[in-house]
Amino acid sequence: MKNLILSFFIILFCYSIQAQSFNYQTIVRNSSGAPQANTAVNLRFTILETVSSGVLYRELQNPTTDQYGWLSLTVGSGVPVTGTFAILDFSEKDIY
Repeated sequence: MKNLILSFFIILFCYSIQAQSFNYQTIVRNSSGAPQANTAVNLRFTILETVSSGVLYRELQNPTTDQYGWLSLTVGSGVPVTGTFAILDFSEKDIY
């Protein structure tokens, strides 16, 4: 019985955890399509309540690409401009 109760609370805990961030990867290219190696870029990530309005969260990041123009970063760990990423509930409704 104790194992059953413990299992229930572990499952409940796992379902209650919300994402604190998510990964984003891209290759940065110039207007000709060539990868931009070892280049500093400025990125702004915005999460909207609807397609056209309602900013829920916005952050800035300033990463540098690798030798292939590749970026890999975590949205939610940048410099917040608007909102708090940790309180976003992605399971409640569609956000953009």
